[in-house]
Amino acid sequence: MASLDMKGGPSAGSNDSPNEKPPLATSCICALCGTKSEKLSRCSRCKCTWYCSADHQRAHYPEHKIHCRLIADTAAAAAQPPAVPTNLGHPHIWANRTVCLHNRNIMPKESPVISWRELEGIHPNVAIGRTLEVRLVSDLTEILPTRYEGKDAEGAVRVVAFYTFRPPEGLKKGCVLRWRNPWFHRFAHGGSGANIEQWDLPNVTVSAA
Repeated sequence: MASLDMKGGPSAGSNDSPNEKPPLATSCICALCGTKSEKLSRCSRCKCTWYCSADHQRAHYPEHKIHCRLIADTAAAAAQPPAVPTNLGHPHIWANRTVCLHNRNIMPKESPVISWRELEGIHPNVAIGRTLEVRLVSDLTEILPTRYEGKDAEGAVRVVAFYTFRPPEGLKKGCVLRWRNPWFHRFAHGGSGANIEQWDLPNVTVSAA
């Protein structure tokens, strides 16, 4: 069980002043008895649950321990930098795609075509230096706006969806779409394929063939 910060406010190990008194708010009510006071002490692990005394903390611990661990682990994870995959040739491509690079100076000169199968295989990473090339064989815009089905050279068909201010010029059924540095997406409705967003457009071209 975690100890209590007994200074009547945030602990010296936090970013707050160690002498700061807790505000009289819901978060500063004893979790066991409901007492509201400026002399409460907080759990040193999760730092968001307050108690009148160590006895009250011990009595409430069976109920609090699951939430305490979850809150503390979540806060610790948020404080860590995201993991960086090392198999894509550049250390600034995050696995959760929080960074989208358009700096062509770091890209390979060659841009071999990648299939739906290969792209899905490296999900959720970005296929740096590769190009997804598909022909739009079906128009699904009557069901959902700016959504098509794209067939690759292997014959696989997946959804191609645009979440942009406006679609690329010339986008229509029958055209060939090429997307440099693509990434694979699984849609909430159960389909999968390409989810092209506004910042992806510099890497997207559309042609008749």
